[in-house]
Amino acid sequence: MQKVLVMIIGAGGAGKSTVTRAICGMGGEAHSVVLPCDVHKSGRRMLETATYTVFLNGMAIAGNLKNGSDSISAMDGLRQIIELCWRSHDVVIVDTVRATHKLVRWIHDHPLRPAAVFVFLCPSLDVNLARLRERRRQRGIVEKELPPRTFWNVFTFRARARSVWKYARTHYRRQPVRFLEIADGTPEQTAKRIVEMLQELKDIDHETS
Repeated sequence: MQKVLVMIIGAGGAGKSTVTRAICGMGGEAHSVVLPCDVHKSGRRMLETATYTVFLNGMAIAGNLKNGSDSISAMDGLRQIIELCWRSHDVVIVDTVRATHKLVRWIHDHPLRPAAVFVFLCPSLDVNLARLRERRRQRGIVEKELPPRTFWNVFTFRARARSVWKYARTHYRRQPVRFLEIADGTPEQTAKRIVEMLQELKDIDHETS
């Protein structure tokens, strides 16, 4: 099967990791590797321990099951993990809040010529804030309202996610590619739509092979 990259784009608290878990299930096997990574803007190399999680259904998460791709701090490390997952699995899911235009271009120009599925999770601001408050409550943080810095960061990351989504829609031209924008619905409903897209890509691959 052709390699596939699923990029789930959204702000913190948009539900990216929850959707990823709904797609893959809970029976994954986590692996950790130590990678030499470029540190953004510093010009230095550092070692980072990064995790990827693989599943019997042929899928892999570039990251761990709890925090997804946000568990990998260096973008260079994330790209290395994606390639590592592709060695043994066909479908790799990336759900980092730090998705960038550069990462979209890297997928587009990758020599493996992967198929791509871009998913933009864009709940309303009220829903986004409520999910973020609930996440903090589950971590034991009791507060009447979000701290100002956390509150304003939501706006920053929502704008960043929309920018990456618009960039992918405008500039990603290599086929096959699919785009899916989700504003509401349950994680299970979103996961079902993504799985349907993956099956569609698989069917196309079989027809052309």
